[in-house]
Amino acid sequence: MTQIEDKFALESFGFLARLNYYVIKKGEPMAVPKQKTSKTRRDKRRAHEALTPPAVSLCAKCGEPVRPHHVCDNCGTYAGRQIKAAKE
Repeated sequence: MTQIEDKFALESFGFLARLNYYVIKKGEPMAVPKQKTSKTRRDKRRAHEALTPPAVSLCAKCGEPVRPHHVCDNCGTYAGRQIKAAKE
């Protein structure tokens, strides 16, 4: 082994030794942010998290509020057809 190869082997061993120290002694290396996330960036990320009210339409038969594409709980109709028995 030449002197250059020997030096490279020692340097690479040192790197492996340091890596082994961090993995074994200190546990798994954690991902840590380099900078604090600004309020603007945080709020831009959360722009799509707003809750929207559920869509509501009126039943054609009884006029009660009902969710679209759902059977009316009051009269039991859907798309003008009787699906279930009406509530008393």
